[in-house]
Amino acid sequence: MKIPEHIIQEISSKIDIVDVVGDFVSLRKQGGRYWGRCPFHDEKTPSFTVTPEKNLFYCFGCHKGGTVFNFLMEMENLSFVEATERLAKKAGVAIPKGEATSADRRRNALIELYTKAAGSFHYILENASEGEKARTYLDNRGLNAEIRALFQLGYIPRDMKWLFQFLKKKNFSEGFLKESGLFIRNYPRLALLAGRIIFPIQATGGQIIAFGGRNLEERGPKYLNTPETAVFRKRYNLYGLFIGLSAIRKSGAFILVEGYIDVMALHLAGISIAIAPLGTAFTREQANLIKRYAGKGYLLFDGDNAGQEATKKAIYICEEAGIETRVIELPEGADPADILKKEGIEALHKIVKCHINSFNYLVQHAVVKYDVATPEGKEAIIHEIFPFIDKIDTEVKREACLQILADEISVDQRSVLHDYIKGRRKQGVRRPQEEAKSYKLTSELFLMIAIAVHRNYFPRVRSLLTLEDLEDQAARSLYIALEECYRREDETSDGLFERIEDDRLRRTLLERIHSEEFNNNPEQLISDSLGRIKQMSLEKRRIHVEQLLKKAQDGMEIQNLLEEKIFLDEELERLRDWKE
Repeated sequence: MKIPEHIIQEISSKIDIVDVVGDFVSLRKQGGRYWGRCPFHDEKTPSFTVTPEKNLFYCFGCHKGGTVFNFLMEMENLSFVEATERLAKKAGVAIPKGEATSADRRRNALIELYTKAAGSFHYILENASEGEKARTYLDNRGLNAEIRALFQLGYIPRDMKWLFQFLKKKNFSEGFLKESGLFIRNYPRLALLAGRIIFPIQATGGQIIAFGGRNLEERGPKYLNTPETAVFRKRYNLYGLFIGLSAIRKSGAFILVEGYIDVMALHLAGISIAIAPLGTAFTREQANLIKRYAGKGYLLFDGDNAGQEATKKAIYICEEAGIETRVIELPEGADPADILKKEGIEALHKIVKCHINSFNYLVQHAVVKYDVATPEGKEAIIHEIFPFIDKIDTEVKREACLQILADEISVDQRSVLHDYIKGRRKQGVRRPQEEAKSYKLTSELFLMIAIAVHRNYFPRVRSLLTLEDLEDQAARSLYIALEECYRREDETSDGLFERIEDDRLRRTLLERIHSEEFNNNPEQLISDSLGRIKQMSLEKRRIHVEQLLKKAQDGMEIQNLLEEKIFLDEELERLRDWKE
């Protein structure tokens, strides 16, 4: 459903962002802004601000920011439509029930299909003769009927044509089924997951958006997921998150495991904070998703080489996302389901409680990998660990980790620090806090941000400055967003930010708005900046025309270029008079 822009503007004008944010954060007024501790990361000193005049929030610590709609979406994990509907109710604004877009209809149809199919798959698993082999396998893994029902496990019969025929009888069209992801792309009547145990994959709101399948035969890969669709992107979803969300929120922690059955085994043991990637390595997008609900993670992967590598990668990704992690080490060849079945709940709980600091884990494995008794081994160890230290965003933690590393390899800390700094400079690697997360403030971008802060100056600026006058791509993007707002008579911050697709530009704009550097004499500031940019644009064009004149031979071409040069000279003269 697409909500009309005038409704969004009305909600924005009537809603009090301080009131909304105040339901989640304790705010204190200071000057023209409100301050509090950021709800998106741990901090002791308040760096989270709300500016009611502009209806925006921003954190100087983690750099999250945006409109009241963005805030509610982040805090409650809502879609834009869901957040808007909730704010509309709070503001007393009625949202007209317009016709759903084709994209909305497609998404809803897919979710409806998956929901009905999941119910049928579960019935076959638990009641049909075709599901007996799958039931036996799950029973042998210790996954009883209760846990199977909680996760809605199912089974698709081995006959690859069965699913197509079954769904056709349910009045789903052949064309729709072809694009559903349930069938082999080149053979759209053959079920992709036929003969497999089915694991429904749920979004954080509980909707079934995809399926995973575990093979019971020798043929084909052991695990297979349905492909990405309009409702499913595997990099952005986690198995078990919806079911464990309440426990994860309450504890502020999660356990990351390798697969579907590992998640269920932990749930069976009463450990309801387990989640898993979806058949691929843990991704940055998944880390950002889980960070909304928990700041601490425990990594529980297999003890083999592949499991160790997966653990290392997850440690790096979590560190970048600002998630504190510890590692739970399993005996090689064992997984949570095996331990649960063979040794019982108490044994699994005991293993889960035994964990080590992630940095210590990395160092210990590096020490085992290389000969710490040799100079070459010591050097190899520090160069394996340095990339992780690059991810650390505080000097205190970085210094502590370098001290641990130095102690482990029996080297003076100053030598390790010297090599770290030297190596990073040589490779051109910058520490995370030094990375260019915001755009460099060119004169063009400076002007566009100043206008974004003081929108009433845009009509004058657009009459003097065109998009072609700008070379900075970020400034051009912001100009386009401002132009779209101007044409639609949308003067709200929400409308502007909705039209900026570049997250880096959004962040740069938020940082600069909240710096208040554009509040002192904005008319003079914008006028001076506009004059400089227009003059530079005209001078560059004149130089280009003069170069073309030197090469021109055709009489008409020379005449046209001379006329353009005269025009540019006159414009530059007028601009000088205007500036004076």
